[in-house]
Amino acid sequence: MFSLLSPAPDFPPVANAGDDVTIRLPVTSVQLNGAGSTDDRFIVSYRWELTSPTDGNVVLTNLYSPVVDVTNLVDAGTYVFTLTVEDSKFQTSSNNVTVTVLEGKLGSKKQ
Repeated sequence: MFSLLSPAPDFPPVANAGDDVTIRLPVTSVQLNGAGSTDDRFIVSYRWELTSPTDGNVVLTNLYSPVVDVTNLVDAGTYVFTLTVEDSKFQTSSNNVTVTVLEGKLGSKKQ
């Protein structure tokens, strides 16, 4: 007598790019954390990218890790970053996070 065991199902990962962030100039950098991404087995790769706007001089450091440093956010506006994670079965999941950069505070008037 023998038994056929079916392999356990392998579900795709779930990307979690973290909470949206708001900064105010002159702050021009932020750290985004995708460590909350999950998989039923394990995640083998992370990839961050700026998806909007598609132009500009924003710099991403360590873009293939769960945590990415974003610098050179010198213009006020909305920036959308996408985190894509992949598991050992080449299944992927993506999630967006928005960084809003506000104009700096106006200086107080001298009296």
